[in-house]
Amino acid sequence: KYCIVGAGSIGCLIASAFKKADIRVKLLIKKIIPQSACNLICHEGSHRSSFSIPIAHVQLDDEKITRVIITTKIYHVLAAIHQIKSRLTEDAEIILCHNGMGISEEVKKILPHHN
Repeated sequence: KYCIVGAGSIGCLIASAFKKADIRVKLLIKKIIPQSACNLICHEGSHRSSFSIPIAHVQLDDEKITRVIITTKIYHVLAAIHQIKSRLTEDAEIILCHNGMGISEEVKKILPHHN
């Protein structure tokens, strides 16, 4: 299962591609909303697909994270890491997918045991 922090265009694009490939995925968002899923609609030529993606508040969800993709703006990456740090498994896979450069060294300081 993959967790995606950030439900912007990149996060939703990745989530829909994973769902289409039958890979379990959950979006972690920073706003508290009453829904437990969001519906994404994908248009590929004349084909239209609709996917229901589970969502949870990034700080209120307590599920352990083994795979995470951070798709926030660069200035939100460190806050996102801090919010999920306690839930990352020892061997968690962390993928940074953000705009900008120079943040990976800061992330390594926060998570020294993760690559």
